[in-house]
Amino acid sequence: PVSTTLLQDFLATRPVVNGAYEISAARSYMHDETDYDRQYGLEQFSTEELTREAGYLMDICRRHGLPSGVPVLEIGCGTGLLTRELRTRFPAAELIVTDLSPDMVAATMADGMVGAQFMAMNGEAPVFDRPYFDLIISSLAFQWFSDLEGAIARLFALLRPGGTLMF
Repeated sequence: PVSTTLLQDFLATRPVVNGAYEISAARSYMHDETDYDRQYGLEQFSTEELTREAGYLMDICRRHGLPSGVPVLEIGCGTGLLTRELRTRFPAAELIVTDLSPDMVAATMADGMVGAQFMAMNGEAPVFDRPYFDLIISSLAFQWFSDLEGAIARLFALLRPGGTLMF
């Protein structure tokens, strides 16, 4: 298993801003977290539909055989739909939740998510430097990447042997 001490040691070197680890500076675009769902047309879908979409990713994870208690990195938490499904379906996972926008991280944190580490991080250029994760997962974030091929290569390098990248 991955050494959680390595991850904890790394996080201990990062500043905490509004309760979340600050990993990298946000790029030029920011979203208003209070208006995000409307701005991107998500309000046209019911909560049940959006949760069902997140659930599809979770079902694939379950079929893939994600063991209990493994480290999981979520890229682009947004308003937390996938985050909540991850926590519900994998309650023992060591969950690292990220978004480029510190405001989105704060909004997801405010939802009462417990048992996760939250950080503002550019998912396209993650700061981790070795394989930490058994699962790296994202919903509705990769379309924002300007270098998708490079980002996938960088994220894939953070997976432990047998790990999965899902987006």
